Amino acid sequence: MNPARVIVCVAAIGALATACERPVEPVRGLQTRVLLDRSRARVGEPVGVTIEIDTPPGFSVGRPDVPGASRIFLTDSVESLESIEGAGGLRHRVLWTVRATAVGQHALPQLQIPLIHPDGRIQALPVGAIPLEVVSVRAELPDREVFFDLQDPPVVREARLGLLYSGVAGTMLLAIAAAVYWRRRHGVIGAPPDPRRLAAAALLELAQSDAAEAPRDRADHCSQVVWEFLRECGNGLGAGSTPTDLSDRVVPLLIQALDGLDAARFSREPEADAVARCRDAARSHFEDVADR
Repeated sequence: MNPARVIVCVAAIGALATACERPVEPVRGLQTRVLLDRSRARVGEPVGVTIEIDTPPGFSVGRPDVPGASRIFLTDSVESLESIEGAGGLRHRVLWTVRATAVGQHALPQLQIPLIHPDGRIQALPVGAIPLEVVSVRAELPDREVFFDLQDPPVVREARLGLLYSGVAGTMLLAIAAAVYWRRRHGVIGAPPDPRRLAAAALLELAQSDAAEAPRDRADHCSQVVWEFLRECGNGLGAGSTPTDLSDRVVPLLIQALDGLDAARFSREPEADAVARCRDAARSHFEDVADR
């Protein structure tokens, strides 16, 4: 759905004089339009501001400086586009991208655009002060955790859970290294693995994924279990392998599960149902192998 577009048109530059500390010299035929790509934005969401300035013959517009950071708005970029000829002169366009850091009814800061007169004089043309409603991400997604609010970030439990799962993953890696060392020392490193034993171990590890509350953590844990099972089965996979590297010997069910888990791991807002479907698919395959 296309965002709402807000258009503010100033027919005479004299109307801007009342909003500025220093009066702006009136220029006949000068028109300014400010277009916002949305009338309501979330905290931290980029808002595109297009400024169009129609100048009479002989006038031109210089490149505006990036405004300093205000208490409410941050500027991402300010870009001047090529001027085009209009009915009464030139039309100049400036693309301005800002982000709000606090919720509420705010007005954009003023961007000082250099207006160059035919005699070479430069006059600061203030453009901005357009109202914009800023809402919190929490207000729109009350049942989900927020990761990118720029003001008053909550204490997220996922950080502590991430440390916990990192410790568990480290312990698993140490156990695997110890098992490899023991097999090398006792001359059984070349023995073929037992798929039933590996599938039973994978089922136990997969059951522990339910302890993670965040869908992203569950997807990450399930993906590690599936990849470890495939490597133990002797598929010749390295640490940096991806689902596209899997050979035809790997059942399509596990490849689809890994694709779905990767999509959830790198999604901004992963869905719990999608993670559960991928986990159940992997669990079904492990149960079939363990019961053979």
